[in-house]
Amino acid sequence: MAALAKFKTGEMARFSTGEMALIIYRPPPEPTPDDEILRIFRLFAKEFSDVRDDFVLKIIPLATQRISRRLFRGVQAQAIAYMTAHIMKMAEVAYQESEGVYPVASISEDGGSMSFVHNSVNLALGDAALRETKYGREVLALRQPMILS
Repeated sequence: MAALAKFKTGEMARFSTGEMALIIYRPPPEPTPDDEILRIFRLFAKEFSDVRDDFVLKIIPLATQRISRRLFRGVQAQAIAYMTAHIMKMAEVAYQESEGVYPVASISEDGGSMSFVHNSVNLALGDAALRETKYGREVLALRQPMILS
């Protein structure tokens, strides 16, 4: 039976012992909901391509808590994938700020000035925080038709 453990999923194996032959097919495992969310995440979040799957799979439950199954109905997996990317992007910005790399707050040149502020504390502000990243804006866009129907 040790040989049985060595063959891969999706393969067929034949074992024989004298008069008896046994053919076994080990089907691939069923994808989990998190696998589907990870697949969707990898389609659009190219900036996180160097992040390992096991790390992303740890963030997915955090995003799942923020997405209502009732509100997002048929697009829940997509909304969770975008929320996962949003959380990761906001964490990246917060990490950069903790390392002393701050987003530009203002530019002054030739008597003119332009100011803009990013504050990672905005995570607690709901929709305002979602507007901070392109991924959060996608969550809002997915939610909009659901609210109207």
